[in-house]
Amino acid sequence: MASGRQTRETLHFQEVLKLDPDFDQAHYRLSDAYELRGMYPEAITELQKMKSPDASRYVNGRLGHTLIGLLGKEVLLEVLSVLHATARQFFTFSFSAAGTTGLASSGFPRSTSVL
Repeated sequence: MASGRQTRETLHFQEVLKLDPDFDQAHYRLSDAYELRGMYPEAITELQKMKSPDASRYVNGRLGHTLIGLLGKEVLLEVLSVLHATARQFFTFSFSAAGTTGLASSGFPRSTSVL
C-alpha cells in the first residue's frame, strides 16, 4: 500500500503535467513515484513520454530499475540474454576498406517471443 507521501507526490506530479505535459523532469519523478508504489507499467509509460534530446540518459537507468521490479532480476537477465543472442544472429558487421563499420541486417522474423 502506498504511503501518504507517495500518494501526494503522485498527485503533485500529475497536476504539474496537466499544466505542462512536456516537462520531462515531472515525467521522470512521476515514474519514480509509480515505481515506489509497485505500479511498474505506469512507471514505464511515464518514461516513454519524455521528449528532450538528453532524456535517454535519465530513462536508461530508470527503465532498467523498473524492469527489474516488474519482471524480477532473473527474468530480466534471461530476456536480455535472448535479445543479445537474437541481435547477434540477425545482424552482421561489415567493414569497408576505409575501416568504417556498417551494420547490415540479415532480416528479422515477423514475431519473436522472448518469454
